[in-house]
Amino acid sequence: MFEFSNEINSKIELNTDFQITNTEIKEIFSFENINHIGGIFKFIKNIFGDKTKKTGHFDFTYSTLSNLFFSGNCFNEQITFKNNSFNFNLKSYKGYKNNYFYNNTFVKASFSSSNFIGKFEFKQCDFLSTIWFENCKNGTNSYVKFNACEFKGFSLFNNSSIDLLEIERCTFGKSSSFTDAEFNTLKLFEVKFGGGAYFDEMKINKVLDKSYLKDKSKILEWKRTLRAIKQELQKTENKIDFNTYRNYELAAHYKELSLFKNFKDTSILWATKWSSNFGNWVWSLGFTLFSGLFWYSILYRIENPGNYDPEKINAFFVGLFRFFLVTDFFNPLETDRVYLTNPLSWLIFIFGKIVIAFGIYEMIQSFRKFKA
Repeated sequence: MFEFSNEINSKIELNTDFQITNTEIKEIFSFENINHIGGIFKFIKNIFGDKTKKTGHFDFTYSTLSNLFFSGNCFNEQITFKNNSFNFNLKSYKGYKNNYFYNNTFVKASFSSSNFIGKFEFKQCDFLSTIWFENCKNGTNSYVKFNACEFKGFSLFNNSSIDLLEIERCTFGKSSSFTDAEFNTLKLFEVKFGGGAYFDEMKINKVLDKSYLKDKSKILEWKRTLRAIKQELQKTENKIDFNTYRNYELAAHYKELSLFKNFKDTSILWATKWSSNFGNWVWSLGFTLFSGLFWYSILYRIENPGNYDPEKINAFFVGLFRFFLVTDFFNPLETDRVYLTNPLSWLIFIFGKIVIAFGIYEMIQSFRKFKA
């Protein structure tokens, strides 16, 4: 049994190395209300709890924990790291420059309601059951990374605000939830969501403000992340968010392409961007109306050279209405059903109809995400 606690709101600071190695703690380990501001906080090759009895109590709570190095530990019962502030203030420790969990095994673990300051990395860790990372609030300078970890239970990141969350080469056996989470940056690389992932109401701020498109060297990373999210949204039949992230991915792909090397794809995405801004129906409506008016005005001036007659304003708008009917190929400037005869007028007429049809198509596509 090990209990180390302090009075609530105590200002006593602990500035020393704290190390436990090759120890088996079967019943109680409590580290509560401790302000550890300096020195190494190291746990190596320890065993916590009993797999069969499962009557132990193990927690690190309401504390400031600095310079963590956990390696080769086995947590046979639930371990709690809730309501802590994690910090790394050393220049380096054996080559590591952040809080580091390496090759640990967790039955159940909770890091909820904690404040991650700087980088916090889990590498080659196994989470055998549920892991909680809910309500973690530091959206300015927190960087949480999972590298080559295996999540065999449920993984919950709901309602957390993290500056950068990176998940690389990890496997999630059961469902994962990022509902109502907020990240400035989210990176997913070679991640397998075996039980599905839920991203309802999740925010990625650099995607929302389109700053993810500014650095071309990172576009590929963003594409991989957005594609992974899109695929999981498709599995959960979240059609609204699926189309939203599909459009984010298309915008990233367009930014990545070269006009000369990928002329066909670039041309298609260029047209999609300017006609709908990758899925905005209001943009599509405006594009259709203004582009139609533009090409019709050119056609009108070709067919009516000379000074403009204000008394023909009604005829102008009647012809404009007919021009927007994409299946009407008669001269919109005549009341009779006759065709245009000027080759230049025909060219403007056909091109204008194509532009209007494309704008209408993109507007319909933008509305499709609301259709079951």
